[in-house]
Amino acid sequence: MSICQYWDCDERIRTGYFLCSAHYKGREEGLVDECPECDRYKDAEYELCLECHKRTRQRARSSSGDTTSRARRTSSKRSGTVAERKRTYKTEASDRWAANDEGIDEFYVYILRLREGGFYVGHTRDLRARVMEHKDGQVPSTKGRDPKLAWFATGQSRVVVATHEAELKSLVKRNERAIRNMIIKFQDLVGEVED
Repeated sequence: MSICQYWDCDERIRTGYFLCSAHYKGREEGLVDECPECDRYKDAEYELCLECHKRTRQRARSSSGDTTSRARRTSSKRSGTVAERKRTYKTEASDRWAANDEGIDEFYVYILRLREGGFYVGHTRDLRARVMEHKDGQVPSTKGRDPKLAWFATGQSRVVVATHEAELKSLVKRNERAIRNMIIKFQDLVGEVED
């Protein structure tokens, strides 16, 4: 087994492969390419992966007379595992989405509970169809993991729900208990409405 070569993915993949199925599909669709600085993979819309971009900005600041201490600069360099380096998630975007979102005024951010106890966070404009795609094994990240819808919220634009999705993904990594409490409150509310 090895790890996906996408800059912030730590999904385990079979030996001989270089990307997980989700990032490989993105590469085939032209949405993922190599970072010229670190040779890992990144979103094609960006010149560098986020990690290299931050390092480049940091080098520019230090060469322009920034007085940041060397110890502080060194601590932000690549160290530890991919999972340890994951701190924030960027908002997802696609030109194809923008074209298809004309006239849509309700979008969803959702959390799926997975069989092994983990969570998957996503966003969509058609919650019912997207949940069925997850259940039918059409989404590589949740395939074979028995996803069940645990929580959702609506927003008036894709930007709103995509931003909420990025915040929730970070929260899952930082404080899974907060996610569990959020799901419990949501399910309690649903229970009150159903009674």
